[in-house]
Amino acid sequence: KMVGLITGNSITVRPGQPIGNIHATLAVVAREGSTLASRIDAMTIQGARIGGVIHVNSYANNIEISNNVIINNIGAFSGGISLGFPNHGDNLINNPRIHHNRVIHNGSGEQGFTGGIGIFTAVNGSMIDHNLVCANGSMSSGGGIGHFGRNQGTTAYISHNDILFNWAFTQGGGILIQGPPPANPADPSAGSGPVTIDSNLIQGNFGNGDGGGIAALHVGNDRIDVVNNMIVNNLTAEQGGAAVVQDAFNLTLMNNTIAKNNSTSTSGSFVLNPGAPHSAGLLIHRNTTPFQNSLPA
Repeated sequence: KMVGLITGNSITVRPGQPIGNIHATLAVVAREGSTLASRIDAMTIQGARIGGVIHVNSYANNIEISNNVIINNIGAFSGGISLGFPNHGDNLINNPRIHHNRVIHNGSGEQGFTGGIGIFTAVNGSMIDHNLVCANGSMSSGGGIGHFGRNQGTTAYISHNDILFNWAFTQGGGILIQGPPPANPADPSAGSGPVTIDSNLIQGNFGNGDGGGIAALHVGNDRIDVVNNMIVNNLTAEQGGAAVVQDAFNLTLMNNTIAKNNSTSTSGSFVLNPGAPHSAGLLIHRNTTPFQNSLPA
């Protein structure tokens, strides 16, 4: 069916991207240049076992995903909702909004990037608001919500969500914001694009690596605002129970309540060096050498 739509010029597939996430329960596809808005509303979806629940393909602009219950699903790179593909170039999805959903008990496997909601490269102007994102998990990073890759300059908003009891095998149990890896390891990441994390309850999340609540990694020179949040009772097995930051030149952390976060100091370097100092709250890593070298003298 998908091949027929492509050959009939009904939809457009970006060069280098798969035809679509054929294993997703719902796949949203579009033709290049389309401004038509689509909506997925008031559904209960459960039991997906390979491709996750909702996958939004390139050019599906102005999509609205609202008032759904998305529960007990598994995906290859995002268990619940995926905006675009990771590591397949620019997705070119503009102004998506995900709001008033219950995204619960979803997970991604070893190649996964996010457990609950995933936003990938060149998804522009995304708004993730007023959702319950609870008990999702990732065998990689970004248990609850992951913004992995670079948007094209239009601020992504994660606001007024309850992000509770999610977990990640590496960083960012609750929220992950991460720039893409560079083609040349000697270069810095291209950064994440601007992101605002505002007025969320981020509670009870766990990261087996750094950053139980939030991980903001390799975001570069882009503006990252973390404001007006409750970041409480999160846990890490390494450092930064509340949040971890690295390679962030323009980050604002303001008007947040950060309380009762903790570290067990039982993973990573602490196994070999259990007496090393660690952070139970906020951890700011030293810049990587490529990023430090890119900064003004």
